[in-house]
Amino acid sequence: MLKKLGRLAKNMQCVLDTLPNSTDLVEIKLDINNATTSSFVDSIWKTYQNNGLGTDKSPNPSFFTYFIPDLSSCGLSPLQEAAIAMAHSHVIFESGSLSPSESIWASFLGVYSSFMGALPLHITENGKKRFFVKLFDNNLNSFAAALHDAIKKCGLSLDFDIRKADGKYLYSVLQKKLANARNYYLASETEWSQEFYASLGDDLSRTALLNFLQDRMRAKVFWDCDIYYTVTPTLETAKWRIQRLATLESWPVLQAPDIVTALFTTIQTFVFEQYRAPGIIETLPGDTVVDAGAGFGDTSLYFSNLMGNSGEIISLEPFPDNVECMKKNFKKHNCTNITIVPESVGNCEQELGLYLPEGGASLFAEIRKEATSECLKVGQTTLDRLAHDKKIDFVKADIEGGELAMLSGARETILRDAPAFALALYHKENDWREFPQFLERLNENYTFYIRVDAEPMFFARANNKH
Repeated sequence: MLKKLGRLAKNMQCVLDTLPNSTDLVEIKLDINNATTSSFVDSIWKTYQNNGLGTDKSPNPSFFTYFIPDLSSCGLSPLQEAAIAMAHSHVIFESGSLSPSESIWASFLGVYSSFMGALPLHITENGKKRFFVKLFDNNLNSFAAALHDAIKKCGLSLDFDIRKADGKYLYSVLQKKLANARNYYLASETEWSQEFYASLGDDLSRTALLNFLQDRMRAKVFWDCDIYYTVTPTLETAKWRIQRLATLESWPVLQAPDIVTALFTTIQTFVFEQYRAPGIIETLPGDTVVDAGAGFGDTSLYFSNLMGNSGEIISLEPFPDNVECMKKNFKKHNCTNITIVPESVGNCEQELGLYLPEGGASLFAEIRKEATSECLKVGQTTLDRLAHDKKIDFVKADIEGGELAMLSGARETILRDAPAFALALYHKENDWREFPQFLERLNENYTFYIRVDAEPMFFARANNKH
């Protein structure tokens, strides 16, 4: 694994070495005052509909084709592909200081530049993001015209200025980032990393982990991003993903705070089954399941399907809009084995603040440790508190970076029940190390798995269980 990461670092160095004398490097300066996140998402949804990419009732499978590595065979234009990929790509930049609007525009530039055969390069200077593009086969005027045309076709309003940039300065900045990346991925905890890679439960996990780390390494240097959301899926599962896409219209479109989230989550949860490693880690009839970060109920409904409406599912979700949608979805689909707990989950019981920016847009809501006057007050519980009188078989957690804190509040449950885990792996830079290290300290019999067919996921199973 380290040899392959080292080879990637050398290739990235070769790219950086071209910058000092580059004549095809440009900087793009954006004026996003007239482009808010809400209007952006609305216009992107209209773009989907105008291009026949789906409706609010029956999504077309092509809406989700960016999960397939080779988009060229899907019959989509670069504009459509870019629109698809950027719909939720704000989370690519969630580790930075960008506003949601800036994050989406940064993602737009990154994705669209890539489809134009150019290399996007981002840096942060004095707290502000700067966007560069190495053009390769495009000249400045043709690239600017294509970018302007793409923005216009999306029905958006965005002013930008594009001009040639100083490659020597950018080289000096990115060279430092590459040194940091080498230190983190190639010089820090190397013995443990190699042992962890070798100890993973199957070859697919090893391939997935390598893809995960390579994509993050590129993002850390080229896109100034420690937390990279999208990960290149494994080639071994390409045929399976295409087969699964054919099942899309058989799954329900659930009620959610916004339609884009509903459709995007359908592909993650029901089509690509990201919270399950079939035949290895999955919910079974009669299980007691904790669904932490249940959203609008999609994952709980998915687990209920697998369990034949038996056992018990405890759905933890602090956001009021999601909870209301969840109740309606469970009633509509006659789920009788789900208990809703309208709280967050962490390492202790406390009161937190729920902040809803941009006029209450749940898409960018966040949990804060202190409940200020601008926040709604919500409770936080622990898994040990929830499980004090019951045996837990399976825990799924996708809670925006709170997964490790949740594990800390589940020590007694882990020691007593050794439940299986499905944990989101894309929220914090070091989770891929800290999840297994934490669980190993409590129970050395856990085996670990990684999957990247949808969102990157970490799975853990105690021997002879699930």
